[in-house]
Amino acid sequence: AGFMLLAQVVRIGTIGAAAPAVLEERVKAGWEPPILGFSCGPGLVIRLCGRDSNVTSTSLRRMGRRLFPVFEAPHNSLAPMLARHSEGGRVPVFWSIRANRYGHRQSWKDFPVSSECLVKTSTGRKVLVLEADATNADDPLALGAKALDLTIDDASQGFRRIHDVFQAGCSAAPTASVPNKSLVRTLRVYLGNSMEVFRSGGGYTYTLRHRVRYAKEVDVLIDSRAPVLSEILRWCERATAAQKGGRKIVLFQTSSREYFLNLQLLMAKYGYEIHDPLDWRLLTELKGSGAKEGEWREGPKGASTESAH
Repeated sequence: AGFMLLAQVVRIGTIGAAAPAVLEERVKAGWEPPILGFSCGPGLVIRLCGRDSNVTSTSLRRMGRRLFPVFEAPHNSLAPMLARHSEGGRVPVFWSIRANRYGHRQSWKDFPVSSECLVKTSTGRKVLVLEADATNADDPLALGAKALDLTIDDASQGFRRIHDVFQAGCSAAPTASVPNKSLVRTLRVYLGNSMEVFRSGGGYTYTLRHRVRYAKEVDVLIDSRAPVLSEILRWCERATAAQKGGRKIVLFQTSSREYFLNLQLLMAKYGYEIHDPLDWRLLTELKGSGAKEGEWREGPKGASTESAH
């Protein structure tokens, strides 16, 4: 009996010693649910991020544990985020699901369903806040025409599945603030290109803004292009102020064909002509027009003429 007791003590000690390592691995893999209660403050914001999200890295520094992102199959790019916020692998930082599985029940198994996750409004009711970052992490200027990571379809399926999970959970264990499932309300926020173009099965084209307006898949649509476009237009206005002849020409140097064509098409809507600095035909035309010195000023970062890098 004494030997068996000693064996049990040793086993318990071994399990206890291994527990921190197991927890750390689960945190790194995104298998640990968020810590609720005092650590996350007044409610939790759940954000769908796709494979990567530059916006979320900034948000975590500002919001701390109130934000709980959801990533697809964690990879090395998330290591800095874990090092900064997991306190040595002891605190869960994100939830992990497989790609294209936002609408699968298995993706949200063991995800905590509690009224503590809901954000209290000014009227005293609680709201489930869901966000989606559909910007492209490798496109810092947000000039890409299509969402290449998280899409509106992914976000819509994820929002619906999470809402269903919370409705079922809160109905099973009602509280004073959430007495039944009909009062589990959601605030769905989507960050992406509002002018992203889609094509229907019948061959008709429509934008993300039109889809949101009629399908009601999200409550708030934030245009990721708006702040970038505003700064580009402000700079172009200053840069072309001295040009004469009615044309507003900007030379844009980039190694990305997609970037160039996207910006060229976008800026044409505002009356600007975007050209490549190696377009000798245009340069010869400008030289022949007798442009005076001073009509072309130095662009940003030392670019020659009105060339933007």
